[in-house]
Amino acid sequence: GKKAKFDRDKDWEYPVGTLFVKHFALPAKGSSWRQLETRVIQRESDGWAAASYVWNEEQTDATLRPEGTTIQFEGATGPRRWTVPSRDDCAVCHTTVTHFLLGVDRTEQMNVGTQLRSLAQPDGILGNDPGDIAKLPQLADPYDEQASLDDRARSYLDSNCAGCHQPDGPGNAALDLRFDRSLADSGLLGEPQQGDLGITDAKIVAPAHPDRSVLLHRVQVRDEGAMPTLGSDIPDPVAVEFLRKWIEELSVSKSF
Repeated sequence: GKKAKFDRDKDWEYPVGTLFVKHFALPAKGSSWRQLETRVIQRESDGWAAASYVWNEEQTDATLRPEGTTIQFEGATGPRRWTVPSRDDCAVCHTTVTHFLLGVDRTEQMNVGTQLRSLAQPDGILGNDPGDIAKLPQLADPYDEQASLDDRARSYLDSNCAGCHQPDGPGNAALDLRFDRSLADSGLLGEPQQGDLGITDAKIVAPAHPDRSVLLHRVQVRDEGAMPTLGSDIPDPVAVEFLRKWIEELSVSKSF
């Protein structure tokens, strides 16, 4: 009987007992889908608790795996690997600075299409009126080719990186990758803070020079220099491409 408290500029408040469920499946050999993992995060009286459940071979049930594991299976295009995070892994990104949630408590990420309006309906989850939705902050869809490259790139970095890379976040580089920060204030144009990865004259982002941009290299690899360090076994080729184009078209004068 309780509802969430909407806030335009701050993290939304969810009542004790709130449960978020995220289900993962991938195409398997043949025409079927392989259920892999179901993650749960629940609001308790003293914070949030996370858990991962791994689906059995028969695809009939899932078992709690607090220690995490790796799933090997035959995918639609060949052998695949899926990494299930441990409970400690979950705590790396789900921190106090993000209010323990990632995305589902932020107006700019939830304000997509008619979603926020639906959530504000009498039978929705919001207990207070968000007002004029058209005037609320909103991220771009990074995969929308009709949106500007700048909006796509900055929205991608906000959604995927800013949870850790913001003031007091768990990221170990002094960056603020939230969408509403200027490039000058984001730290993106500075010197690499965790090594140059062997790149000559490297910057985190070198305007007009993707080959000198450490950020792009970290996104497109999955070795010890990769970002993110958890939760991803393969690069996102679409994101790599539009981030490359964004850097190519970025000029120093435009950056500030």
